[in-house]
Amino acid sequence: MFVVVESVTSPEAETLPPIQGRERLMVQLVGSFTSDPYRIRNPQNGEPWFVFVFPDLSIRQEGHYRLRAVLYERIGENVVWRASTVTNTFRVYAAKEFPGMAETTPLTHVLKDYGIRVKCSKSIRGKRRRVVEVN
Repeated sequence: MFVVVESVTSPEAETLPPIQGRERLMVQLVGSFTSDPYRIRNPQNGEPWFVFVFPDLSIRQEGHYRLRAVLYERIGENVVWRASTVTNTFRVYAAKEFPGMAETTPLTHVLKDYGIRVKCSKSIRGKRRRVVEVN
């Protein structure tokens, strides 16, 4: 099994249009679009979970987005569609408006404990403000 991620802007939209560049078109969603399953255990009850992680997936342009994830299964040389889902809407900030990293979730710590490459913040840092001294 594996999951493929694609971006959508709304439930009605199928895909995002490319960003118009000076001499080329840029795609908005970049990084690894596919993930194989990782098997971990639920830290609360020990049940096995299969998770799909996309640690380097990013969107190049600010705005509100939703991601569609599609689950496929490999059967011999064939690939069979099994399910798909769409995430809740989330916001991508411009660099100047970014409010800072949110606190690392308990699930992210569990993934890291299993050796899955994810980023964990050691401390929460808000947006830095420049201080101007007046003499």
